[in-house]
Amino acid sequence: MRHFRRRGRPEVTDVNKDKKLEGGLRVKMGASYKKNDAAVLKGAGDMLASVITITYNGAAHIEHTIKSVLAQSYKNIEYIVVDGGSTDGTLDIIKKYEDRIDYWVSEKDRGISDAMNKGVELATGAIVGMIHADDWYEPDAVENAVKTFAETGAGVVCADLRYHKDGVAYFIGRSDPDSLDKTMSVWHPTVFVRAGIYKSAGAFELKYISGMDYDLLLRFSMKGVKIAKDDKIYANMRAGGTSDQSWRRMIREEYLIKTANGIGVFKAYAYYLGRYAYFAAAAAFKKTLAVLGLTSLMPLLKKIRNKFDKRFIDN
Repeated sequence: MRHFRRRGRPEVTDVNKDKKLEGGLRVKMGASYKKNDAAVLKGAGDMLASVITITYNGAAHIEHTIKSVLAQSYKNIEYIVVDGGSTDGTLDIIKKYEDRIDYWVSEKDRGISDAMNKGVELATGAIVGMIHADDWYEPDAVENAVKTFAETGAGVVCADLRYHKDGVAYFIGRSDPDSLDKTMSVWHPTVFVRAGIYKSAGAFELKYISGMDYDLLLRFSMKGVKIAKDDKIYANMRAGGTSDQSWRRMIREEYLIKTANGIGVFKAYAYYLGRYAYFAAAAAFKKTLAVLGLTSLMPLLKKIRNKFDKRFIDN
């Protein structure tokens, strides 16, 4: 399951590539910056919500992400953007909105987990959400999350997600926090966490390549943190292809994460085998159709699938 994507980092010769750049309202206003006071003037709610966007060379889509945060119906939002030293014009887009971004920083990091941990450290809100370049929020996502925290007293709130492929919505991802012992069953772009949970249960592990969000949520769950599900759609994601190498790595990391968080080896391995069989069968089926020259059947097969699996949107 893909939750966010950061493109590979090419070698660059810019002498300033390791230089830390920063901006936003915190930098511009200095000691006079008080986020809560500004929020009160705008008639915002009582709970300050921090939203973090992680990006690296995300110029193609980051403006859409930024706009979705700035357009939220809930106004008491602290917006932080953490960039890994982009070279493709991403910073120009960020600077375009820096009078509405509370803080942005661009510097070399040790990968996605390191960047997310940096964002968590910078956040001062009572709750923290993450929406990365390539993804975007529904207009009332933060408002609904705040309401769900108030109604449930949960430490973590999650919701559903709409998947888009080639510019068309085609799948609704349903979060199911009760199934975290089986697989990554929560869509990370929809997740909001009380800031104190990061302090008590830890943040993102640097050693994982793609499963750091699963490790985080499973760890929270195993430590008894209440995870509440809101049945609304909070976020949207652009679909990316899953290569043979990436799904193998993903399910192996899931196995390692389970055992690291107290799930027995036999149970973890049983789920590993089930996931492996599913992805291997799907990959083999596609290859067989290609060999037989029957790829033209895929649209028909997808329509049949969509009639039985209501998560898919039949366009």
